[in-house]
Amino acid sequence: MRNRTVLIIEHEKSSLLSVKSFLERLPFFTPPTVGQSAASAINYLSQQDFDLVLVDMHLPDLAGLEVLHCLPTDSRSPIVVTSACTTYAADCFDLCVADYLVKPFSFQRFVRAVNRALKVQFTPPSFTDNQAIFLKIGRSIQRFQYDEIDYIEAFGVYSKIWRHQKATVVNQPISMLETHLPLQRFLRIHKSYIVSLASLSSYSYTSVMAGGTKIPLGASYRPKFDGFLRLLSSTGNED
Repeated sequence: MRNRTVLIIEHEKSSLLSVKSFLERLPFFTPPTVGQSAASAINYLSQQDFDLVLVDMHLPDLAGLEVLHCLPTDSRSPIVVTSACTTYAADCFDLCVADYLVKPFSFQRFVRAVNRALKVQFTPPSFTDNQAIFLKIGRSIQRFQYDEIDYIEAFGVYSKIWRHQKATVVNQPISMLETHLPLQRFLRIHKSYIVSLASLSSYSYTSVMAGGTKIPLGASYRPKFDGFLRLLSSTGNED
């Protein structure tokens, strides 16, 4: 997935630093373009569309709804409004902004706004799209392509992501990963294992082979695995 572009229109230094620090915690944005006035917003948006625009409602040259009304009408950039008050919230939503953030806002609230603007699923500390999941490793974040993952192994409060016979330890427990991975691609077959359905090569009553590794099939997970096999069989018959 390509990195996303973002435009920040904000003249308050503390607010700007806060938004920039939040963006740095998300792994999929390029360094932001920054402006401090409505005039700069018009200039940037007349030159290109951005994946996300964060615009303050109280700028030195314009304030309130005038800020939004002055932006180019042909821009396809989703807009998130930031403001120290709720005065303009209802009117802003009538103008189809993606979200309205009331200062000071938390990182979690900021993430919700990004979700709405980009129509993606991001839940700290992971971010997912159609092709990959981003997970924390220590203090950094790494991208894991779904089609490269063979299986996932529980490792206490952490997990091991196995790819091509090599493991990477991530900060998230297996129970959390189970809720974030796409159901059509991954299946939990044991309290300690999630397998990629694409990596399955064979199976028996007590185990499966995934990525060349024999993995136990837990008794309590067997009915769900059998249901997957029946679904696979019925799909094949339809063809």
